[in-house]
Amino acid sequence: MARTILEHLKHEKYPRLKIQLRARSRYYQAVTFIDGRKAQQSLKTTDPVTALKLGETWYKRVLRASVAEASRHPIDRLATDPTIGEVFAAFRLTLPKPKRPYVDTKWGAVGPFWRAILVTAVTPQLFRQFYKERRRHKTQYGAVPTNGTLAKDAILIRQVLNHAIEEGHLQQLPLIPKPGKIVANPRPWLTPDEWQHLVTMAETRLAQAAERRQERVVEQRIDLLAFMQLMVATMCRVGELQNLRYCDCQIDPKTTILTAQVTGKRGTRTIKAPASAGRIVLQRQKGLGNKPDLMQRIFIVHHREGFKELLKAAKLYRDNQGFSRNLKSLRATAISFRILEGRPTPNLLAIARNAGTSVSMIDQFYARRMAAELFTDALTSSLNAVVGDSLD
Repeated sequence: MARTILEHLKHEKYPRLKIQLRARSRYYQAVTFIDGRKAQQSLKTTDPVTALKLGETWYKRVLRASVAEASRHPIDRLATDPTIGEVFAAFRLTLPKPKRPYVDTKWGAVGPFWRAILVTAVTPQLFRQFYKERRRHKTQYGAVPTNGTLAKDAILIRQVLNHAIEEGHLQQLPLIPKPGKIVANPRPWLTPDEWQHLVTMAETRLAQAAERRQERVVEQRIDLLAFMQLMVATMCRVGELQNLRYCDCQIDPKTTILTAQVTGKRGTRTIKAPASAGRIVLQRQKGLGNKPDLMQRIFIVHHREGFKELLKAAKLYRDNQGFSRNLKSLRATAISFRILEGRPTPNLLAIARNAGTSVSMIDQFYARRMAAELFTDALTSSLNAVVGDSLD
């Protein structure tokens, strides 16, 4: 639906720049067409004179960003004093292909602010301005970026600036201020009892939908349950399991043990999973018919919201510390289960290799917080030896 324009200002120097005041906004908007698409920005002011000045500054930045995104090769575009956007394009080409989608995702959030800024103009004050600007805009899930998210954004800009130093466009790295205190947010996992309760609740909700003859809901809940069970069986990341295709899987005909090539943010690796994982893949493959297309993904739909509803129905959405769970909690659950299965001395190296992470990460985020479960016998026997007589 078109919005009513209450006031329309034209810039004398830049005829393609338009300053508009809309009916449903008290602030002026800067609008232009560039690179075949419409670009606009709220100027956060109600004064027309100030709006023209701010609009001109914004328009210049957009024009410079457009030049930075030209079709020439990124290396050829680097000038004596390049922009952050130009250096990022060159830095991106130095990364392995599996890592480029991740930096592209991060750049999508920080690029509008940084890409037109000269590398020599980066200062600590500019970083603080960036943090302030990022906090004004919510993420795609409706949340304000946390300090942890802003710290990751700053890491990307630091990498770009380091590349500028390597190319001789910058003498030294500027001081990068911290966005603030990063609150500890450990990934909440499910205990074995909680996991069993969650699976039982998923099966109950599946049966309820079948009784109501909700065919589409039944299909979605079957898909979600299989995704949950396969993720816990394989220790895969959410993205890795979503990328998994039937042709990537090899199942032993005797034991149904699964061997698969999974691809995600850490590249491609080979994993081993128990027989339960192989049976899930075989069962889903049978549903494709006699001539299945093995190139298609095993799971096509992302069940983020469905899993959230299931957690709330099972009263497991938040743990005892108040942290909320999501699909990523299943990977933490799977790794924790492997550690518990190997107690008192789990093979952390084997677990880390299969999960696509490091031993230090396994120890820091999983094994360390499970000391009581891992060394129950040693801790309790020592306690009885010391204070056992005094308790009688």
